[in-house]
Amino acid sequence: RSGSVHPVVIPYFDLRQRLERRRPSVAQMPRLVGALGGLALTTGLVTPPPVAQTPTQYREDVDVEASAFVPELSETESTPRSFEELLRRSLVLAGGTEENDEKERAIEEENKKVCHAITECYCMRHTLKHMNNVCGWCESKGRAYVGSERAPDEMDGYCAYWIFNSKNCPNLWCSEDYGLWWWSACTSPLVVALVLVWMAKIAYATKPPLPFKPPSIQLQRTKDQFFLGLWGRRALIPPGKTFQTYFSGGINLHNPFHGIRLRTRSCFDRVLSHVAWFSLYSALFNTCLKVAPIFLHKIHYDMICEILVEASRLSSVLNMIMSFLFSFYALGRVSWWWDVMNQARLCQGRNHDLAMIMSGYTCAQKPTTGESWLEHRWTFYRFQMLAFIFAFRKHSATFGQIDYSDMENCSLMEPSERAILEKCLHPRDVVMKWWSMFIEHHVLDGPVRALMLDKLCQLRQGYQSIDNLVQLRAPWSFEAILSGVVTLWVVIIPLSTVQDVRDRTMVRDSLPLMVTITNVLACGFYLTVLALLDTFKDPFGLWYDSMDCETILLETDTSIWDYLTAPVPECLRDQCQDKQLHLPSNELALGESEVLEARVAAPSSQSFSVEMQAKS
Repeated sequence: RSGSVHPVVIPYFDLRQRLERRRPSVAQMPRLVGALGGLALTTGLVTPPPVAQTPTQYREDVDVEASAFVPELSETESTPRSFEELLRRSLVLAGGTEENDEKERAIEEENKKVCHAITECYCMRHTLKHMNNVCGWCESKGRAYVGSERAPDEMDGYCAYWIFNSKNCPNLWCSEDYGLWWWSACTSPLVVALVLVWMAKIAYATKPPLPFKPPSIQLQRTKDQFFLGLWGRRALIPPGKTFQTYFSGGINLHNPFHGIRLRTRSCFDRVLSHVAWFSLYSALFNTCLKVAPIFLHKIHYDMICEILVEASRLSSVLNMIMSFLFSFYALGRVSWWWDVMNQARLCQGRNHDLAMIMSGYTCAQKPTTGESWLEHRWTFYRFQMLAFIFAFRKHSATFGQIDYSDMENCSLMEPSERAILEKCLHPRDVVMKWWSMFIEHHVLDGPVRALMLDKLCQLRQGYQSIDNLVQLRAPWSFEAILSGVVTLWVVIIPLSTVQDVRDRTMVRDSLPLMVTITNVLACGFYLTVLALLDTFKDPFGLWYDSMDCETILLETDTSIWDYLTAPVPECLRDQCQDKQLHLPSNELALGESEVLEARVAAPSSQSFSVEMQAKS
């Protein structure tokens, strides 16, 4: 230094070369620096610059500082007078020996060889198994060097853009990593999505159901067959046909999807196409997110990362809103569905009550006119069936296809009745009016007539309750908000499953297939429930989940037929006033023609007997 008492110039590069030949470890560096500085100050080889202190005060301070690094010299040791001797003593104090020079030099050469073999920044992560992370990447020169966190040891310790941690590379690209496993993990979501699209569009494609006329209404119910009773040709309930389709899968751990059928016009078929396209969208999103750290610069990826984080917060808010609305509305509609079903069954029970009371009364009482009760029972049966068909005609797509000509062709409506009902706006109410007139005229017993009229009023109330329940809907705004929130939630489901998106390494090494499957299951659940809620709006429609009006019609038809036409056993023949229900004891072995002859031969009006004989 200029102005020193003993000017000494320390050759820095010569010192560096000497240290390179005997490179101390990282743990030895503080001791080496302390020893070198302490010896230089205590021995006077380096004189401190002038300060505002007196020489005596400065020497005392230096002695105190040097004593922390350098042990006191023994009496036999001489004071070092040259730089070489000072460096040798400093290395000895730091723990270095000349015996490890060759070994350390070989390790250093191996480190350089490994580092220089790196061709891409992110490939530095593979060098951790060879050394204690001594390789860095100089982005400005596109090459790896041996160094530390601050700077490289080569290139004279200078690099404009030095990267020591592989996580800080601009792109996480390393060609050594992309083998068959990586490409399989990257493309597997797209393959699964394409398979789902193929299933939805080709293998399990279903068309919307079209309304059709119920087969049971096309069966002609003639008076002759009604008079034959249990031996007559009438409508039957097909095996396995129920009012509502029930799931009978049960618990099956070997096949969790046992009982779930496709191509049945169920809610699964309605949403399969949407779920397939969503799976393709989710697979593309997760695949792009997986490769984003590889191809995007760190700055650009951080910008996208912030957008994804904000979108995930939006998904949390939507999830909270949707959970409240969805659960509240779904549970309410399920309860409403059961009310509609119970009301339909209640109307069926009222019809059974009326048929049972009418059949019991006509068996125990003589007809009001000279005709047989069978003729009156046939009229009673027609009114019951007409009222039932008109009650469900405006709610069921299949019953809506039934016109007046069909009801006339199947003998449920007479031409004079058709001419009147075609002019009516509410034909069901007109039929129930005729029905009440029939009861008032033919049922002479006061309590029985009052009971039947009360049952008839309850039946009318049940039919009206079905009309009211079917029209019971949530406000338009509520349904619009629910549909919009669920749709928006389904769109951002992939954003809600993104976790630790700021960690580029974790995103790059993630498996998008499982995330895609999770998103598809969540989307399928919400869309299926939304489709089920839409099915609730048409409880007697054509979908697999809807209630089948034809089943309840057949159940009512066959029950009324049995009530009104079944003969009485021998023990009750003396109590039955209708002799046409008295058949021979071997009636079960008779054929259709024999039963007709027996009923014609029974006491009845002359006109009825002549008519039956002519038809026979």
